[in-house]
Amino acid sequence: SQEVFFTFFPQRLDGGRSFVRGPGVASWWSAFGVNFALLDDRSFRSPNSLDLPDQTHFGIDQETWLSSNLSKADAPVFLMSGDQFFGGYHKFESYQGNHPKSFAAQMRVWKKSPHPLVFVSGDRHLSEIIKVDSKYLGYTTYEFTSSGIHANVYPDAFERAPSPNQLEGKAGVNNYTEVLIQRANSKRIKMHITAFGPGSTKLYSRQLEVKK
Repeated sequence: SQEVFFTFFPQRLDGGRSFVRGPGVASWWSAFGVNFALLDDRSFRSPNSLDLPDQTHFGIDQETWLSSNLSKADAPVFLMSGDQFFGGYHKFESYQGNHPKSFAAQMRVWKKSPHPLVFVSGDRHLSEIIKVDSKYLGYTTYEFTSSGIHANVYPDAFERAPSPNQLEGKAGVNNYTEVLIQRANSKRIKMHITAFGPGSTKLYSRQLEVKK
């Protein structure tokens, strides 16, 4: 599967630190004054929903790799994963829902990151902005979920599983999300988030800022 992934998504190494491969299909990319940690949430994970003392979503090697990159980062970091991070409110795939012990442990690690973290995810066949309470990282941040640009969508998704910390959300329509980084420095990032439907129809738009 990894060989097929790298064939389908070829990645050029520029010889510097702007793009670095990690464990599995993970990678670290620095651009636009911020950093992007593209995480591999499939290669190393424990079986879902088993109460294991050593449960993991991203694997020890990837957790160590990410922690090292976070400690050396000089700007805000977008943590990006295929399924939701703060998806404990629904029964579908999420870090919080499938591996809660690992989730809690990594929150304690990520809380030590010297720069603000923002979360990006997909897999839910809907579009959503989740407000992440300061109890997790010591400051308020957000998770942007965008998925369904060419997949099935379900109009009653939020009726079946209401999202308690949702700022914006749209289900039942194919979608994609644009993140415009307006300003970023070592302690804050200001963004304009817009979700679009078919024909570039605007689904919602928000101005957000994360400060550590």
